[in-house]
Amino acid sequence: MAYRAKELFYFADLKKELEQAYLLSDSVLKVVIDRYIDELYEAEEAFTPVESVEDAKHLMAYTDKVRAECRVPSPLMQASKQVAADACKPAIPDIYELFNQYCEWNVRHKKWKEGRADRNTKDYKVDLKKFVDLVGNKDVRDYQKQDVREFKDWLVSHYDKKTPTTKLKRVSAFFSWLAKETDYLPASVFKETTGLSHLKSQSAHAVTRDEMIEILNKSDEKYADILRLYYFTGCRTVELLEKYSWETVDNVKCLRITDAKTEAGNRHIPLHHSIEHLYGLEIKDTVHRGGKLNKAISGLTERHLTINSFRQGMADRLRQVENCPSNLQNAIMGHSQEGTGDKVYGDGWKAMVVRMKGVIDQLESLQ
Repeated sequence: MAYRAKELFYFADLKKELEQAYLLSDSVLKVVIDRYIDELYEAEEAFTPVESVEDAKHLMAYTDKVRAECRVPSPLMQASKQVAADACKPAIPDIYELFNQYCEWNVRHKKWKEGRADRNTKDYKVDLKKFVDLVGNKDVRDYQKQDVREFKDWLVSHYDKKTPTTKLKRVSAFFSWLAKETDYLPASVFKETTGLSHLKSQSAHAVTRDEMIEILNKSDEKYADILRLYYFTGCRTVELLEKYSWETVDNVKCLRITDAKTEAGNRHIPLHHSIEHLYGLEIKDTVHRGGKLNKAISGLTERHLTINSFRQGMADRLRQVENCPSNLQNAIMGHSQEGTGDKVYGDGWKAMVVRMKGVIDQLESLQ
């Protein structure tokens, strides 16, 4: 039965080839192709089953004759053309070797800051590896639009919010670099397909005081002080992991954020009176990645919360403080001020820190 099925494929494949050739042919050749399509059933009956060498020769002679008269290249001819085409392709490094070159290029041209190079290399490689594992490790010139579509579908089915877009952009950036900075690709296959702009970005739920108490009661104790800092400072996730130091301003203990993405992000955040004992805490000794913290609080509350929920919660609580104008809120949260009159320089900054301390201390403690 298995052999019989293979024999039938000769005619099934031949029929597909003739139908494709018909679409591309002129009116004269269409008549010839039509005739052979009509007689395929009778030919199948005449030339199968194949029970001897002679039968095989007759079948192959017939299919070769049909292809020749209909100007359809034989499978062997197509295979030899592909082999020749592959042989003409210049040698190209493996995709991961090219990725290493991409990372080195970004550092050399200062596209990635030195402090972010290792982190970016790891994050980008994780997403590239998922793409390769999903659609196969190929010559980078052989990836198709379907591969990109499959990758996008997988991302959307496994992640929510901004994550699919972030991961897609990382792999897309690598292929764009290949097209722009090397001679291996004329264009990026990622640029030839639509992105994920249809996904709606959703803000994290703002953590409430009751949820914070529940998290502290259930989470690993080693993370408790770090979570308290996020709750009472409203820092962005990466700020408290990579961009912080400690500084006292006019006798006010502050968390200092530097090297932020915007000038407004570089700021001093006075510590709430209930966490002043955390001044000087070495956070990097406990955790380096926000993902570990998100995992630590996952499932501890009824609503899905992330570390960014602490920032949303801080903003909500500041808005409820009566004597906290918008310029103070912006200064604490690291948002740009609305007008130049709200920007503070020189000695006026110390007064601003004292005012921020007065506002933050009005927030309700967790005990």
